Amino acid sequence: MSLRKFSRTSVFLLLILSFSSLTAQESVYEQKDFTIITELTTRNREFKQYQKDIENASKMLFAGKHPHLSFYKYTCNAKDDLISLSSRCCIPYDTIVTLNSIDSADFELNGKNLFLPTVQGLFINKSPQNRMELILGSSRNEENATQKVLIDGKELVFYRNDRFTPSERAFFLTSGMNLPLSETVITSSFGMRKSPISGKWKFHNGIDLAAPLGSPVFSCKAGIVEKAVSGDEVYGNYLIIRHSVTLTSLYAHLGNITVKEGEKVLGGQKIAEVGLTGLTTGPHLHFEVKNDGRAENPKTYLKLDQQP
Repeated sequence: MSLRKFSRTSVFLLLILSFSSLTAQESVYEQKDFTIITELTTRNREFKQYQKDIENASKMLFAGKHPHLSFYKYTCNAKDDLISLSSRCCIPYDTIVTLNSIDSADFELNGKNLFLPTVQGLFINKSPQNRMELILGSSRNEENATQKVLIDGKELVFYRNDRFTPSERAFFLTSGMNLPLSETVITSSFGMRKSPISGKWKFHNGIDLAAPLGSPVFSCKAGIVEKAVSGDEVYGNYLIIRHSVTLTSLYAHLGNITVKEGEKVLGGQKIAEVGLTGLTTGPHLHFEVKNDGRAENPKTYLKLDQQP
């Protein structure tokens, strides 16, 4: 083969490869028809098919293969929340919220039309509409994306198998968290302290908020009452509210409790009254925040004007 012929062939091949690469990067997947899921139960034929699609996609991911991405549609009812949706669909809530532009764990799902994907990952909106989407878009390189998706008029960049970073998760979960008392002062901080009961140094898992007996206690954010306990030796009457898969809040030394286990509560809703139960030297609220079962300083989640 002559040098001239070889050069022409090489240039031709390079042009083909360049065009193929450009086409792959710029191609956008669009699904126009969606299977409707009317209820998230095994009685529903469409939901059973959706579960099979997710199972097959998970097996392919585990085997290092690339499953086909597709979407179903579902309209939420008053009983739905991100925890139950994620659990029933076997899809991380990170995936559901990014696909549907949900910007915080407090988002009201009742009546919301959701797209449910068959493959887990993050969907980053190319035209961010809220703070969460701005944060997600600024922290990822589009060159590492799996594919582009056009859905409901939005162009999204899909990162297969990606999850929230710890800071992104904290922002999503803590957005909108409020102080559980209308007026208070911190009398004991998070961390090591000398116990007012025993006089010994001990780690304090929360903060103590002083308030008059009978003062209303409010849920710091929306969630489901996971525990409502009376007469505990240490915490007295106390509540645990689950706000997401990983985030919970605890309210201890309560007097009257006004909610029940399993009840869905709104952020700012009255859930109890300040009491004098359990191991305490005076009326106050002991307040804890846990993420993935680990106690964290509530100050990092709350906007507090008063310092201890």
